[in-house]
Amino acid sequence: MLEKQENRITTDHPEIVLLKSSFDEAVNFIFHHYEFPYAQIKFEYQHDFIHSFQGTIDSALEKELELFERNLIQNNTPLLIEESEEVNRISFSNGFAGICLMHNPTIYTGTLSFVVPENCHLSATVLKAVEFLIKQLKINMAFFMQSNTLSHALSQKQTQINLFSENALELSYERFIYASMATSDALWDWDMLTNDIFVGESYSFLFGYHFENNKISGDFCEGLVHPDDRSAYERSIEKAIADGLSRWKYEYRYLKACGSYAFVSDKAMIIRDEKGQAVRMIGAMQDITQEKLLKDELLQSEERFKGAFNHSCLGMALVNNEDKWIEVNDRMCKILGYTREEFRQLTFIDITYEEDLAADLVFKSKMQSGEIPNFSMEKRYIHKDNSLVWVHLSVSPVKNGLGEIQHYVAQVIDISERKKMEEENRLLIEENNKNKALQLIEAKNWYRLLADNTIDLVCLHNLDVSFKYVSPSIHTLLGYDPEEMIGKYPVDFLHPDDVENFKKTIGSIIKGNKRFSQQVRLQHKNGNYSWFETNASMVFENEIPVGFQSSTRDITQRKKAEQIIEDTLVQERQLNELRTNLVSTISHEFRTPMTTIRSSAELIAMYIKKNELVQNPQIEKRVETITSEIDRIVELMDAVLTISKDDAGKTNFNPVVCNLNDICLDVIETNFSDQKDQRIVEVNFEAQDAEIYADINLIKYTLFNVLSNAFKYSEGAGNVKLNILLLDAYVAIEVIDNGIGIPLEDQSKLFNTFYRASNSNGIQGTGLGLYIIKTFAKKNSGKVHLESQLGKGTKVTLTFPRLKKDAYDENITN
Repeated sequence: MLEKQENRITTDHPEIVLLKSSFDEAVNFIFHHYEFPYAQIKFEYQHDFIHSFQGTIDSALEKELELFERNLIQNNTPLLIEESEEVNRISFSNGFAGICLMHNPTIYTGTLSFVVPENCHLSATVLKAVEFLIKQLKINMAFFMQSNTLSHALSQKQTQINLFSENALELSYERFIYASMATSDALWDWDMLTNDIFVGESYSFLFGYHFENNKISGDFCEGLVHPDDRSAYERSIEKAIADGLSRWKYEYRYLKACGSYAFVSDKAMIIRDEKGQAVRMIGAMQDITQEKLLKDELLQSEERFKGAFNHSCLGMALVNNEDKWIEVNDRMCKILGYTREEFRQLTFIDITYEEDLAADLVFKSKMQSGEIPNFSMEKRYIHKDNSLVWVHLSVSPVKNGLGEIQHYVAQVIDISERKKMEEENRLLIEENNKNKALQLIEAKNWYRLLADNTIDLVCLHNLDVSFKYVSPSIHTLLGYDPEEMIGKYPVDFLHPDDVENFKKTIGSIIKGNKRFSQQVRLQHKNGNYSWFETNASMVFENEIPVGFQSSTRDITQRKKAEQIIEDTLVQERQLNELRTNLVSTISHEFRTPMTTIRSSAELIAMYIKKNELVQNPQIEKRVETITSEIDRIVELMDAVLTISKDDAGKTNFNPVVCNLNDICLDVIETNFSDQKDQRIVEVNFEAQDAEIYADINLIKYTLFNVLSNAFKYSEGAGNVKLNILLLDAYVAIEVIDNGIGIPLEDQSKLFNTFYRASNSNGIQGTGLGLYIIKTFAKKNSGKVHLESQLGKGTKVTLTFPRLKKDAYDENITN
């Protein structure tokens, strides 16, 4: 516990002078770097008083600050107390911020406080800087208390300085330990006679080294100084000793146990014997790495601003609250012709063109009152040679911590050339408008000439659709004279069935400013109706609709031709339907007797095998021929019926999400798993997610035809291969055989109906299979491709679009 000292330390004592100096530095740093309006440190010790402050404060605010400081002392744990290394957070209240540094009513009481704008939140950079200052104050005060205590002990026992008892030494050691524990800085005590250094507890925390009894050698400590700093470090100590100084301080880099270097600020007292020889140094090492980084960052930021300011392609300037130019860059001087010295003698008002000054001052007033954060405008400055310079001006304020405007940053872009071009363009536009007016008059004359001599009916209408102008062709087309039509309405001549639709169309044009085309029946003067096609659009003058323009053509003959075509198409559809029904009927009527004949042939074959007739082989051959031909006829009828249904649009098409792997396996297992020659389909699936959106039955029918052809035309040539491949957005099915192949000249015709390859004689087929394959693949958005070499085999490739999940979900939703 700290005890009250009987021997008071006066204000001119070196310890008090040093402490007062550290307080002044801290307050000065806060005041000047962060622009607080007022900052102070109060420190009372043994009835004496130290007061360091910067800034001004009125009496009313000073009383509020005293009340705030009393609350700090009463309600906050002091920064430096026994058995605690905890630093309080900064307290805020009613525009004040501060921290209780020390509080021991019998000895010391201290506070750090400053005025901040109400409801202000200090930035992380400010908080770090204040925290750093608090750490500095902490070590200085700890050092002061330690020195105060030691000075008192020395004054009581100066005559026995070399005869300290063991208890006095332990007490001194204990005090050193407490002081070391009370600060985050590394306290040290260097015995220059033995070259041993005793370090405090914080040394290990800051630098990571651990030593027995907290002792290290002077040589080891010196070896940790950065090689680039070591010589200067040694010279500074030697100079302080040689000059008889009682204090020493130096900043340098110090190696940490982790291998990195910390920037430290080292301060010490030099203790001398009765002969004035330095025998001991007691000091504290403070880690200022963060402070260095902050200073470097601030310096870099300032350098970047200076670089951007001085080398900007824009004119840049700083203007104070009295409207004077503080600083300008080279570009600004070049734009307006003044030198930097001449700018500093002027205000921006002096060189602003009088017609633009009022607007400039209004913007400035709004920015000062907080209505706008910044402003931009185009204005004219007066050049040094008295010419006018057009510029684009952007102005932003720079404020202090209280939100008060300190000065303004102005950015200026020379737009004189642009303004010159705009003026030239304005004159050109005026000239163009005059020319356009003349051209418009001429165009109207040409339009009238063309309209008067065209065979189509050309009209101009008012906004209410009444006729304003009608071309002479009206007489040829409808028997009326143009003069008869002026002021009348088109609906007066429309067929009654066309009136309602015509009105709706005209209404939509007026609302949407669109063009329209419509076929209507108009009444001739003789009472007959003829078909006409009318195209109309809005007419604008200066982008304002003033009427309609219409062009009408007689399409009576075209309508008659269209009716003939439509009748022909209806007749053709009827014939196609009749053909489909006939094919279906024939297929049905043929299928029953064919089934009967085939059954009879099979019974004959069974009978022959049972009775072992002499001419058995010949009869069996004839029976097989009958069966084969019946199968061929049935296959042909099925194919023709399939094509006929598709032509008539009666093929069922129900697409769903399906997996080609599953479909292929199903077709193979159902139709090709038990071949007479023991051949199989060799399957190779590249992926398991070969999903498509298709009709499963049509896909199965297509695959069945492709595989049937592969087996049919490759007897004795090995297995058939089926591969499923993923090709970006498509799924491909490859069916490959090693059969007879297809002649090159036949390949382009194979997808036609009833066409067979020239080398397929003797092999059963209808010539319709590939046509059906192509048709059904196309219906499922697929394609078919054939590759073949005569005598080597054939590859048929079917490709289908892969299923896109998002598109499928959207289709389902819709």
